[in-house]
Amino acid sequence: MVVFSWDNLFPWELGTKGKALEHVAKFNRQFIDFFIAGNAAAREILLAKGVPADKVEVVPQFGIDPEKFFPFTSEKRHSSREELGVSRDEFAIGYVGKFMEEKGLFDLIEAVNILRSTSQRKVVLVMMGKGELEQAIRSTCSKVGRRLVLLPARRNDQVVAVMNALDVLVLPTYTKPPIKEQFGRVLIEAMGCGVPVIGSDSGDIPNVIGNAGLVFRERNHKELAECLRSCCDSESFRLELRERGLERALRKYTNEEIATQTMQIYERVSCPAASGSISEPFPSSLV
Repeated sequence: MVVFSWDNLFPWELGTKGKALEHVAKFNRQFIDFFIAGNAAAREILLAKGVPADKVEVVPQFGIDPEKFFPFTSEKRHSSREELGVSRDEFAIGYVGKFMEEKGLFDLIEAVNILRSTSQRKVVLVMMGKGELEQAIRSTCSKVGRRLVLLPARRNDQVVAVMNALDVLVLPTYTKPPIKEQFGRVLIEAMGCGVPVIGSDSGDIPNVIGNAGLVFRERNHKELAECLRSCCDSESFRLELRERGLERALRKYTNEEIATQTMQIYERVSCPAASGSISEPFPSSLV
């Protein structure tokens, strides 16, 4: 039996319900042969609960299809921007996801305000998704005179065109139990499209980004503004992040790579005699 876990919060962080469920989970863990952790925190929590280190590996649940998420040509990219009403000379800062408090959207707006006051470039905020904060976002941007392109949620196969229209994508989530970023799929989608990424240090965001983007302390809009300024003011730096992100996405986060890693785990668990003892170290590609 192999179990996948996203859990990146300890039971005591989830309140009474979390503590109660942990009693059931503790009993069930004795019958599980191996745990696939969807993020680094999930692995650390399982280890803290007494699961042996050789029975846990970090492998994302699924990745991206590079035939769907890929960098557009320059001409096609400009066409995507025109469809959104974004001009060539504007610096397009994007967010894709739910419009909810814990996603740090007002921290992003505040950081964009700071950038706008210190940069000579025109700045536009492109936000795609849905949620209870949609009207508040419109109102806040209107009050401060911030140019905003607000898009409804789109199908997964339509997201790629929006991604390619951006100069940078930001995921400013902050931790507020039971919300803590478990992975941040939009990050690997953006990297697969060759879009530089900036994320907070909430949950697994720093591990997903690695050295392929920029990370700021959650809720710190001044640090976020500095990250945005670094990308806005230097095209060469932005292109460097673009290449790093694309390479990382294709090396670590394609569906094919993740399927291969997952299959290796099942082979080791089900056929230990053929593949070696389960207590032996896993290939470095699984780390």
